[in-house]
Amino acid sequence: MKRPKTVWTIAAVFIVVSVVAFSGLYGWIQWDAHQKAKAVWATYPQAANEVDALILQMQSESESIKDRNMAVWTLGRLRADAALPIMQSYYTGSECEHDACLCQHELGKAIKRCGGL
Repeated sequence: MKRPKTVWTIAAVFIVVSVVAFSGLYGWIQWDAHQKAKAVWATYPQAANEVDALILQMQSESESIKDRNMAVWTLGRLRADAALPIMQSYYTGSECEHDACLCQHELGKAIKRCGGL
């Protein structure tokens, strides 16, 4: 009779540890997105808020594709619905050309997170 109780105890501990780890990871990702947004806003002080700064970075041809894609990722993580129409204007659904334009995969994920598609 001891064996089944031990199995259930181990399973319960595993579930609790998994939930805590997932929550911690999710929290860290959200914290990281907010930190990136603050840093971009410092670069674009003319923006009214962090989301507007990220939109400016995403649209800026003088920014690297890497930084513009980071702005897309951050907008998606922040669920910035104000950016939805602009992200949709860049989304073609075609194959990604990471050297030439915004990542279509990241745009698709960000648009979904913001309530589109």
